[in-house]
Amino acid sequence: MVANADATIEGIYEVQPKSYRAYNGNTVSYSSLEYNDVFTVKITDNLDGTYHVDDLFGGYYSLGKWYGMNYSMGGNIIVGEDGTVSLIDSYIRGWGDSLVGLIGTYDAETSSFSIEVEYIGGMKFYQTWVKNDNYLQGPVFSFNGINYQVLNIA
Repeated sequence: MVANADATIEGIYEVQPKSYRAYNGNTVSYSSLEYNDVFTVKITDNLDGTYHVDDLFGGYYSLGKWYGMNYSMGGNIIVGEDGTVSLIDSYIRGWGDSLVGLIGTYDAETSSFSIEVEYIGGMKFYQTWVKNDNYLQGPVFSFNGINYQVLNIA
């Protein structure tokens, strides 16, 4: 659990434009990517003290590079009482692999995450996610074995 029990971690977070990928001495900011809309990360409560994150890359490949949803790095995290974020597991269907590591913090007062994920070959993604409570989330429903949830901005 998180130090501030009133803080609800579950929700939609906006990836801040200052977030970037670093690889082989080069950096690419999220704001410079082709996708010109807000990148979002959806976090759901697993109801066991852990959380599922739909894209630990923060949309870099799936949206920013237009690779599609098979290139979202889904995964599960735990947020300690001190706000420390730890990786439980991760997986990306498109490449069939996972993250090398993750370190981060959650600030309950600002409802924000500072995340650093490491991928293959020393590639790192430095991200800041800020919760946007203006997103309305509908109930989850299944159709043909796929779960769906409608999201709208209030």
